Amino acid sequence: MKFTIAICTWNGAATLPATLESIAAMKQVDAIDWEVLVVDNNSTDETQSVCDAISNRLPIRVVLETKQGHSFSRNCAIDHASGDFIVWTDDDVIVAENWLSVYDSAVDDYPAASFWGGRIKPCFQHEVPKWVHENWDVCGGVFAERE
Repeated sequence: MKFTIAICTWNGAATLPATLESIAAMKQVDAIDWEVLVVDNNSTDETQSVCDAISNRLPIRVVLETKQGHSFSRNCAIDHASGDFIVWTDDDVIVAENWLSVYDSAVDDYPAASFWGGRIKPCFQHEVPKWVHENWDVCGGVFAERE
């Protein structure tokens, strides 16, 4: 297997559906060998049901990590990944439709590299205050914007 898309979540049932839907909507992935690995970090919400609901549309596996904490869940993902490469995303991210195919190309084009990344554009659920827009050059990093 070439890629494991790893998503670590704790009580992400509210945001995880949109993330999984964006992964299911990816284009140019038919020739790529991949899986989705969701690490449930001891959630008390409907995280498992969210994953079950999309299991007919994604090559998805869910593993439970009972030790609370992001480091534990990331290490669990590494332990359970079947892919040669792990592509990380969070449970509140909408991936681009070519997201995985671009990683596939990067692996082929730069075989000696061990890390790839792309643009991250925050998507706000509420109106962003004017002062944030006016100071984006100094505060964009706080919102995880990466170019």
